[in-house]
Amino acid sequence: MVKVGWAICIGVFLLGVVMGGPGLLFLLFTIMAVFALALTRVGIGGSRIIGIAGLLFACTMVFLTAEFSYLGEYYSEGLAHTTAGVLTDAVKKYRTEYGSFPTGSHVEIIRALRGDNPRRIVFYEPHGEMSAAGERLDPLGTPYHFDLSDPENPKIYSLGKNKRDDGGAKGSDDICSWK
Repeated sequence: MVKVGWAICIGVFLLGVVMGGPGLLFLLFTIMAVFALALTRVGIGGSRIIGIAGLLFACTMVFLTAEFSYLGEYYSEGLAHTTAGVLTDAVKKYRTEYGSFPTGSHVEIIRALRGDNPRRIVFYEPHGEMSAAGERLDPLGTPYHFDLSDPENPKIYSLGKNKRDDGGAKGSDDICSWK
């Protein structure tokens, strides 16, 4: 019985190595392998161990799926906030170089930051989704908004989950470069 337990333990451990490599999945398979060995020590046979380990694995995967989908919202918000900050830095550098912010529509501002300016200087290279028209999109698929009316405090923001333009007002879900 113990030999079967060791065989299952090593098999589950190696499956974790193959499927996950170092990381959370590897750790879960290692824990299940140790659990399988413990079950054989108390006299529970091989097919029951596989059934219990499978059930434990299924429950763990359901938990992780729910947890990671929740964390995905934080990732999207963090990415939107970081991108808004990077765009803010780019328009400030543009202003330092040319004495004023780029003007025009969202597309024209992005073009100017990407090098469509008098000296062909690239202030911003997008690392994310762009619309067919050339707008920089946030993780939710809406264009960032530029408020360059204050020369000392440019404001760039994402509309957030509700996709409604609240101008970055306090209490809104807008994801702003200045908050």
